[in-house]
Amino acid sequence: MVASPSPDWARELAAELASQGVQVVLCRSPEDAVSGGRFEVAFLDFSLPGVLGLVRELAGRKPPTAVFVAGVPTDEAGAVAEQGAVPLIEGADQPKALAAMAKLIGEICRQRKEARHIVENFRLFSELPWFGMYLLDQGLRFSYVSPQAARLLASSPEELVGQPVAEVVHPEHRDQVIKVLSDKLAGREYPPYAVRLVRKDGASTWVEVYSCRVESQGRPAIAGLVRELESERRRSALQGVLFRLVRDLLAEEHPRTILQRVADAVTTTCGFRRAVIALYDLAWPDPLDAPVQEVVTSGLSEDEEAQLLSSRGIPPEQRRAYFSDQFRLGPEAYYVPASKNPYEMEGVGLPGTVELEGWNPWDLLLIPLRAHGRIIGHMSLDDPVDPRAPTPEVLEPVTHLAEIAALAVERAHAWRLHGQNERHLAVVQLMGPGLTTASSEEEVLTRAISLLGQKLTYSLVAGGLYQEAKQGLLRYWDKGEAQVKALRAWPPETRGALARAFSEGKPQLVPKASEKGAGFGSFLVVPIKVDSEPVAVLLVAEERPYRVSELDLKTLSTLGLWCEVTLRFIRAQDRLAGLHRLATGLARAKTRGQMLGQVMELLKSRLCFDSCAFLGYSPQGLELEALEPTGADWRLPQGKGAVWWVAERREPLLLSEAPSDPRWLPGDRGSRAVLAVPVLIGEELLGVLNVESHSRGAFGLEELAVLQTVAGQLAIGLDNLRTRERLQELAIRDPLTGLYNRRFLDEAVTKQVAAARRKRCPLAFLYLDVDGFRQVNNRLGHLKGDEVLRRIGRYLLANLREADYVVRIGGDEFLVMLPEMGGEVEAVVRRLKGGMKEAFSDLEVPIGLSIGVATWGPEGEFDLDRLLIEADKRMYEDKRSACN
Repeated sequence: MVASPSPDWARELAAELASQGVQVVLCRSPEDAVSGGRFEVAFLDFSLPGVLGLVRELAGRKPPTAVFVAGVPTDEAGAVAEQGAVPLIEGADQPKALAAMAKLIGEICRQRKEARHIVENFRLFSELPWFGMYLLDQGLRFSYVSPQAARLLASSPEELVGQPVAEVVHPEHRDQVIKVLSDKLAGREYPPYAVRLVRKDGASTWVEVYSCRVESQGRPAIAGLVRELESERRRSALQGVLFRLVRDLLAEEHPRTILQRVADAVTTTCGFRRAVIALYDLAWPDPLDAPVQEVVTSGLSEDEEAQLLSSRGIPPEQRRAYFSDQFRLGPEAYYVPASKNPYEMEGVGLPGTVELEGWNPWDLLLIPLRAHGRIIGHMSLDDPVDPRAPTPEVLEPVTHLAEIAALAVERAHAWRLHGQNERHLAVVQLMGPGLTTASSEEEVLTRAISLLGQKLTYSLVAGGLYQEAKQGLLRYWDKGEAQVKALRAWPPETRGALARAFSEGKPQLVPKASEKGAGFGSFLVVPIKVDSEPVAVLLVAEERPYRVSELDLKTLSTLGLWCEVTLRFIRAQDRLAGLHRLATGLARAKTRGQMLGQVMELLKSRLCFDSCAFLGYSPQGLELEALEPTGADWRLPQGKGAVWWVAERREPLLLSEAPSDPRWLPGDRGSRAVLAVPVLIGEELLGVLNVESHSRGAFGLEELAVLQTVAGQLAIGLDNLRTRERLQELAIRDPLTGLYNRRFLDEAVTKQVAAARRKRCPLAFLYLDVDGFRQVNNRLGHLKGDEVLRRIGRYLLANLREADYVVRIGGDEFLVMLPEMGGEVEAVVRRLKGGMKEAFSDLEVPIGLSIGVATWGPEGEFDLDRLLIEADKRMYEDKRSACN
C-alpha cells in the first residue's frame, strides 16, 4: 500500500513497484488505507492526518505490516520509530531514497511471495506431525521453518528464520552438509541422509533429511523435510543394553551391579538425566509397606547422592497413594505433578534441576518394580531431556528396564533365600554331631546356642534352662568373644512370648514386635520339653522386622527337637546310637523310599510290633507309602480311625486297649495295641507313623518317645529331600518357559546315548527357530514376545511324546531330542510345522518354525556338538528354502 495526499511521488513509487511485479494499492486518506485489507508493506506520507495512529494500527496487526513513513521532519523521526515504522527524513535526496526503498520493498515482496508459493505447495507435509519442513534461500539461510522442525531444535520458527543453516548443524557434519546443499543449489541430487543437529539448549539430536532444489521466480532455493531419529537410535541402543543386561543377569548373583547398569541405561538411552532405584525389604509380607533396603543412583554428583541418602525416603503410606489410579500414566508408570501432590515434600528425596513446560522439578515420576504381583521397589526419574516427557510412549523403554531390575532383585532374593536355606540345612546337619556328645542339660543348651551363634547371623542368640528362664535370666552368644556367656536379663519385648511358650508348650514366632522402641524387630522363642516337662528354651532375634521367619521356625524347632532328643538320649544312651545312625542314613538317602526303608529297619530293631506303617499326607488325604512286614494284612480305614485322629490333631495317640476306644478302627484286624505319631516339620504335617501289636499294652511312654524321635528325624530328612528336589528342579528349568535348559540336556543325553546303544535304536535331534518372532517383539512388544515363547513351549510339549525332551536353547531357538525314533522324524517335523498356523491363528503377526534334523546311530561315535552344528545348519537351510 502507498498512501499520500500528494499523488506525484506516490504514483511514481507505485509505478516503480508495479514494474518489479509487486501488487500495489494506491490511496489518499487514512480511512482508505485502513479499509484496504491486509498488506505486507505500507508506504505512508507523514502529512496524512493521524499518521502515527495509522502506523500503530498497521504495525500491530498479526502478522505485522512493514511500515515506511516518507517526508518525516528531523525532530519527528524518533516518534515515528517508536510506533514501529521506518522514518525517511524529509530532504532534497528524498526521491533517491524512495527509489532505493522501492527496490528494497520489491525484493521483500518477492521473497515473501516465493515463500508463500513454496509453503502452499508443501503445506500438506508441513502440517503432518511426523516430520518438519524448512526452506533455505540462496545464501543457505532459513526463510521458513515449520513448527515441527523448530521443535526438533528446541526453538521457534521466528528464532530460526534468517539464521544460517550451518549454525544448527553439528561441527562434525557441518562442512559435509554445506557441500551437499551447495551442490543441490547447483542442480546435483543426493539421497536422504542422517545428520546430527545442535539444539538451542546445546544438546545434539540425530535426524534424517530429504531436500531438493526448487525454483521460485527464477531464483534457486532448497525445500527440505526433516525426520527425528533420536528415539530410534535410543531404541536400538536400548535393545542392545537389554540384551546385555539379560545375558549378564543369568550369571550375576548380586543385584547391585545389574541395578547400576539399569540406572545408567535409563540416563544414557531413555531421555532422563537422573535415575534412582529404591529397593524395599523383601522379607516383609508386602514390601510396599517395608523400609527401603538399598538405593542405586545414576546421573547424580557425589554431593547430590549424599544429600539424597541423608534425606527421608518416601514413606509407605505415600507410596500407596502415589501407586494409585489417580496418578497412573500408562500401564506401568505413575506421574505425580507437584501441584497435585497431597503430601509435603520438604526433606523427602531430592528435587530435580530441569524445568520445562509441563514439568516441575518437584514432580514425581515413579516406575514400580513388580515381582509376583507385589511392588518390591521403584525407579524414580528426573531431569527429562525430551520436552514431551512424561508420556507412555517415552516411558515404554524405561518399563522394560524396570522389568530387568525387578528380575535382578527377584533373582538375588532367590539366591539369598537359597544361601540362607543352605546355611540352615548345614546347621541342621551339624545338630546331631554337635549335640550328641553332651552329657548334661546345661551342656546341651550351651552347645545349641553356640551352634546357632557360630553358623547363623542372628542379632541375638540366647537360651536358658527352665529355672533360669523363670527368673528372667538367659545365656547368650557373645559375638565379640565367640563364646556363650551367662547371665543377662531377657529383652523386655520377648517376655510375653517366653511365658506363652512355657504355658502352651509351643514355639512363639513374632515377626514384627509391637512395642515401640523395642530393641528387636522380630524374634522367635522355642521351648524344649522332655515327656511334657519344660527343660529349656531357645531365643533368636533380629533388629529389623520380618527377619525371623518360618525358615527360622523350622530350624529352631528342629534344633529344639534335637535338644529334646539329646536330653532323652542322655537318659537312654542305648537308644542314642541307633537314632544317630538313622539321622546319618536319612541325610545320605537320595530318595523317599530309601528314607522310609531305613526308618522301618530301625523301628523293627527297636520296637516289637506286628505291623508298622507310614502314611504320607497330602491335601487329598493320607496314603499308605511303607508297610512292615511288606506282606502284612493291613488296610487304611477311610476317613476314620487312630491315624486320621492323629493327622487331624497333630498329636500322638497311644491306645493300650485299642478295641475299647471309639477312636480306633482296625487296620490290622488282630491288633490290640496301637501307637501313632504325626511326622511334623514345624506345624506342617508330612505324614503319620503307626505301629500296631496283637498284644494288649504292648506300647508305653518309652516306645512313644522312640517313635516320636524317629518321626522327628524322618521329618527333617523328608523336608531336606523336598528342598533338594526343588533346588534341583530350578537348576534344570528355563525360568521363562518352564522347559528344560541346556544343563539338563547334557545330563539327559548321557543316559539316552547309553540306552540307545543297549537297544540299538537311533537318536534324533531337531533344532527349531521361530520364524517371524522378531516382528512379534517389534510390533507387539517384548512382554507379548515372552507370552508367545511360553505358548510355543506348551505347543511343542502337546505335539510330542512324553519320552521326548524339549529344551530351550535361548532366544527363540529350541532343541528337541527324540529317543527311539526311526523313520518317523519327518512326520514329526511336518506335524510341528503344520500345526503352527492353527495354534497361533489369534496372533496378529504370522509365525512359523524352521527345523533342522540331525540323527545319530548307535553304531557310530557320539559327538553332541557336531550333531547340534549339523542340525543348526539344516535349520538355516530350511529357513532359506521357506523364504525362496
